Amino acid sequence: MTRTFVVGDSHSTVLGPLLLEAGRSLGWEPVGRVSNVGWSTARYASEPAWKATLATARPDLVIVVLGTNDAAQGQQAYAGQLRAVVDAMNASGARSIVWVGPPSAKNDAIDARADRIAPWQGSFLPQMGVKWIDSRMWTFGGHAPDGVHFTRAGYRAWADAMMDDLRGSPGLPQKTESGGGSVLPWLAFAAMALLLLGAGRGR
Repeated sequence: MTRTFVVGDSHSTVLGPLLLEAGRSLGWEPVGRVSNVGWSTARYASEPAWKATLATARPDLVIVVLGTNDAAQGQQAYAGQLRAVVDAMNASGARSIVWVGPPSAKNDAIDARADRIAPWQGSFLPQMGVKWIDSRMWTFGGHAPDGVHFTRAGYRAWADAMMDDLRGSPGLPQKTESGGGSVLPWLAFAAMALLLLGAGRGR
């Protein structure tokens, strides 16, 4: 089982549990979630409490849902904020990190901010060993009346699209069948038996 933890903003309060439940098909074992409404990457970078919670959970995989509240003034400053959050996850022992970028919004100001932040995430995070997901293409519909968040069905569609993308992704833990063991020892045994049988017949 892959010990899986979610960190994020208000989107993660609904999206996080949906992803954790769907991830059971990949062998994910939910071990915790930290969701803070209104928090940005900068806020997570500067607050220590959540890092202790994460470290206690000892996750193998961390899923991050952050970006909607990000308003970094420059690329280098933002890269530093991303690095601080990623470093905390690496320090917890996580072997894999998936960062879910900001979704599309019907609120023009929020949507413009997502369009500004997403390319920065997409540029910096892969260099830090993080799998980054561009959520905008999957979130054009299903919004709640505020135009920023989503209905339950909207979050479900977002989660389903993400899981389809994550299945088979290189570098991410995937479920392996247990109980059968490797077939290689049996193949080696069979080959040896055939050699011995052939040698016996040749005498």
